[in-house]
Formats: sequence, C-alpha cells, structure tokens
Amino acid sequence: MFNITICYNDNYLENINEQIKSILNKRSLSEKFKINIVRSSIDLLKSFSEEDECNILFLEEELIDLKGVSIIDLIRKYNEDIKIVIIVKDKDDEIKKIYNNYTVINKDDIYNKLEYITIKLLGKIINDKNGIYFFKTDIGHMSMDIKDIVYIECINKKVYINTESSSFRVIGGQFSSIIEEFLKNNFIVIHRLCMVNSKHILSYDKSEIVLKNKKRLKVSRRKQKEIEKYMYLKECLDN
Repeated sequence: MFNITICYNDNYLENINEQIKSILNKRSLSEKFKINIVRSSIDLLKSFSEEDECNILFLEEELIDLKGVSIIDLIRKYNEDIKIVIIVKDKDDEIKKIYNNYTVINKDDIYNKLEYITIKLLGKIINDKNGIYFFKTDIGHMSMDIKDIVYIECINKKVYINTESSSFRVIGGQFSSIIEEFLKNNFIVIHRLCMVNSKHILSYDKSEIVLKNKKRLKVSRRKQKEIEKYMYLKECLDN
C-alpha cells in the first residue's frame, strides 16, 4: 500500500486530497493507496508515530517550523526514504535553494502540476521496489524495466533513453540526476554524456564498447581505465 500524507493550513489546498485520488484512480495501480490529511505540525508528527509508514508527504511551508525546529528533520528520523513536496507561497529562487533536496512547488501552481509531481514521485517509489522506472517522454508517460534500458545519453542538453528497438526523449529530466540514480543499478559512465547498462555490454576494445546488439559506443580517455577494470572483474566473475 502507498501512503500519502497532506499537511496544510490554507483552505486553498482543501481540494488537493480529491485531486490526488482522481490522479491515482486513473492509473489503475496494482497497489492500494491511503491518503491522510492533517492540519498542524503537531498532528503531523503524531501521524508519523501512529500511522503506517508514509511514502509521500505534501507539506505547506508555513508549517515546517515547529518552535524553532524544522519538522522535516524530525520526520526524516521516522522515515529517511520519504518523498517530500514543499508547497511555498512565493516564487522565490532562494526558497528553492533552501529546500533543494526536496520537490518545491508554488501554491498557485499546485493544481496544474499535481499530476506530474504525484506520478513522478510514485514512480520513484515503485522503482525502488521492483526496478520499474517511470519517465515522461516525447510520446507520453512510460514505464520501463531497467533490464530493457541499454544506454542513456545526453545530446544537445536533451536526454535520450535507448532500448534494443527504440529511443525516447525524456521530458524534464536532467542527465546529472539520472546518472546519480542509475549508477547504483549496474550502469557505468563511458563519457560525460553517456552511461550504459553493464548487462548489455558484449566487449571492450580500448576506445569503444560493443553492445550485445553490436552497436559501438565511444569511451572517453578519462574513463578507459575504469572500463578496463570493470571488464576484467566481469570476466573473472563470468569464468
């Protein structure tokens, strides 16, 4: 079960609960979901100690400070993996810098961007569970098994995911954040704008790697020793 908590004080946000329900019901999720609404910082903390583990928290910025203590720090003591969306009143870049480790959205934009944010965060949770990744692409929202992704590259500041048969452009994704996410899933960086699923590598010949589909990809000089070491270890394990 997915658990979503919404903590707000502004009546402008009172419809957010029904909006999220509608978004999730349209997705025909295999798991059930539960939405918990609280209206104060104290009640939020109580819910974290009493309710099932929360996966996504929508939190109004005005409720973050609790007698000089950041409620976010307290919440993360209960659950380090929680995805937090901070709803702010002003469009201020300084606020985004303060909360740069979380998703920040302006209150006036919340209903326009709610579906995108909810599906994106839900996708990350599902990714962690079973290796299925959700992307917004040039042909719509897509889910992909990590095993089917052959390599990911950045061309002219646009990110492309390549499978055995197709290529998709990722909308709204930064290559640096994708690298950070995929490095823990047997992907290796072969140059600063390309990373490869190691399970799809057939061989390596100093300046190129050869994929199982026979495609060749260039390896930068800075990455050659790293790739050589990886291929040596792979060969030892295979034998």
